[in-house]
Amino acid sequence: MTGRRSTSLDTTVMVFVRKPQVGKVKTRLAKTVGAAFAKQIYFTLLQRTIAQVSKIRHIRKVLMPSSGRHTRWFRRRYSRLGWLVRPQVAGGLGRRMEKAMMTELALDRSVILIGSDVIRYQSKDIEIARDLLSTGIDVVLGSALDGGYWLVAMRSQFFSIFRGIKWSQSNVLAMTVERLEKENCRFRVLAPRQDMDRAPDLLRSGWRGYN
Repeated sequence: MTGRRSTSLDTTVMVFVRKPQVGKVKTRLAKTVGAAFAKQIYFTLLQRTIAQVSKIRHIRKVLMPSSGRHTRWFRRRYSRLGWLVRPQVAGGLGRRMEKAMMTELALDRSVILIGSDVIRYQSKDIEIARDLLSTGIDVVLGSALDGGYWLVAMRSQFFSIFRGIKWSQSNVLAMTVERLEKENCRFRVLAPRQDMDRAPDLLRSGWRGYN
């Protein structure tokens, strides 16, 4: 483990993203609302995520497409806004998250990783995670209402939380917390936020072209 302190100047915020395509995003939601509307919802959430992260000053911002084939699409649209674009590695979600975090931690940076389909959060939530890391906290989790988490922030390598997890289950956050406790990790869990995966999520959000 490292004992260094994190500052905003050595913090990277990474966002896992997908190219908005009909039939390729929010597929569980699409079963209820249709593929075209699901794509529209995802694009709205993506744009809002980028806008919220862009409000945070003095950080390194990285978009991570699910496929290297889509890197150019994201670079054309967002590089001019100060975003770097780097594709995710192949493999399951845990492996992709671990490799993404590993790259930044190896450069002696604190890192915050979020998804692009969460609603009802603000840039302040990410700033809180960054500031907690700067106080000596090793890991910060942004809890989700479905029992998972939408944000993970690290300043030290606790990669066991990405291994052997069944990400579709409702106890992901609980399992992650249990592992961190066993490793005597200094961690914090933020107030829950809602992601957008199924029709009930849409209803709870009061979706009206969310802004």
